Amino acid sequence: MLKRLLIVLEVKKGIVKTLYQEMVYACCHYGCNSGYAVGVFLYGVSIPPRCRDELARAGADAVWYLEDESLCTHNPELILQPIVDLIGRESPQLVLLTNTSAAMDIAPRLAERCSCTLLSNVCEIKLCQQPPSFTRTVYEGRLLETCSLKLPLTVATASPNAIPVVAKVNLQIGNIDRSIAIRKVSGFHTEELTYRVRETITKCNQIKPLTEADIIVSGGKGLNKAEDFALLDELAQVLGGAVGVSRPVVDCGWRPYQCQVGQTGTRVKPKVYIACGISGAMQHIIGMSDSRIVIAINRDPEAPIFQYADYGVVGDLYEILPIFTSKLQSALNL
Repeated sequence: MLKRLLIVLEVKKGIVKTLYQEMVYACCHYGCNSGYAVGVFLYGVSIPPRCRDELARAGADAVWYLEDESLCTHNPELILQPIVDLIGRESPQLVLLTNTSAAMDIAPRLAERCSCTLLSNVCEIKLCQQPPSFTRTVYEGRLLETCSLKLPLTVATASPNAIPVVAKVNLQIGNIDRSIAIRKVSGFHTEELTYRVRETITKCNQIKPLTEADIIVSGGKGLNKAEDFALLDELAQVLGGAVGVSRPVVDCGWRPYQCQVGQTGTRVKPKVYIACGISGAMQHIIGMSDSRIVIAINRDPEAPIFQYADYGVVGDLYEILPIFTSKLQSALNL
């Protein structure tokens, strides 16, 4: 008998991010060999047919979706009951949410409502093992914990990169030549909500999440103080990217844990990864090794990071970054 894996994803601006499509594809790829049928629950203000089709092409055998104007503002109560009802009907063994702030607000409520175990901050899932193996970060990313649960239901929040990468396929074209269920889920009653969101305030300096960035500029202890990260912030802004850091930077309190790239932080796979003043410890390399192009800037020619770089610059980042940023601004007419 097939087991059910349910993935919960938010759709923003009518788009399912490519990263989430690849996550579904990876779950289907490994889950198929382990006796899992993968279903996806989508929620958002508007969910065009192409969103459902993209996930069907990725391998999902069922797609449920909930769309409503009320979902323009995050409120976990709006979607909690529809997910609980779906779990009651489909009896999944694993419910997987992404490591977004919204999903991590929903997950503990969902686990409590279903009286099941919650695993947060999962950085690796091995569906090929029976029971599945979960590796997650604990103690603010300082340790890794691996566990296997023999339970009827587990709710987990995980990085989209937690499932090992499989060969990429074109998820945008082709016909769906198999039978899949696509169903609209009934809505909710707003009058039953115990609280309502009156106002949402967005930080002016809000940056793109690491997992969504095509370009990441990362800094390590090669920078002398927290204020010097302004050099990286400026370069990332010019490139339209995000700023990441190595673990020692987080340990020093210079940047929050959410910015940490590595085995005990966030695993990323941008198109371009620029490592500034990062020596190249293995725990950091594990977090960025899937980057398409790696550029390393370090004054130490023997730094291990150069072994993994496509392009390397040996020199003082305090001299190189301002020139690099200025040249890019001129080239881009900024």
